[in-house]
Amino acid sequence: MLPIFICIGFPIDQYPYVTCTLANSGDTELLMGDISEAQKDHASAIASYRRALELQGNKAKIMVSLARAYLRTGRYSAARELLTSTIEIEPENSIAYQYLGFAQLKLGQTDSAIASYQKAVELNDTDWMAHKSLGVAYMLKAINTNKDKSLKRIDSVEIGDLKAKALSHWNRSLDIKTDQTKLVKFVEKYSN
Repeated sequence: MLPIFICIGFPIDQYPYVTCTLANSGDTELLMGDISEAQKDHASAIASYRRALELQGNKAKIMVSLARAYLRTGRYSAARELLTSTIEIEPENSIAYQYLGFAQLKLGQTDSAIASYQKAVELNDTDWMAHKSLGVAYMLKAINTNKDKSLKRIDSVEIGDLKAKALSHWNRSLDIKTDQTKLVKFVEKYSN
């Protein structure tokens, strides 16, 4: 009997995604998770990704997929823990660093988020989303530093440097992917 393959294509996070799997293999759960996620059925996606991990062990691709589903359901601490483990297994995984930065930002860990996004950009300088997100993290730090009344002396040079870094990464993101209307507006707003 010939093996049967299942293939599907759809966008995830604005990236085209095509995957094929051997029917009835452990990869089927990963595929089912991807399908559920594309349909915004995150609970089913999480269940499928967990089964895939049980069947195949800690594979970075599955771990990142599960973490992405956790992020989409607001489970930022669970995503952070899973992504930290993913990076231990696969330290060159730029997407894991990017998602880790997002989880850290949502958890109020701006400095950690900046470090994670910097690593994502270092690993893949052409990732427009990593540059955009790093810019957001720098701008949030600048805004929060400016609002923090408990600081004895707010260093306006530091705030200006953070804003300049944000604009630099936003512009790099726009160089890579030009059709980001909202980002263009942010660049215009904060350039003045």
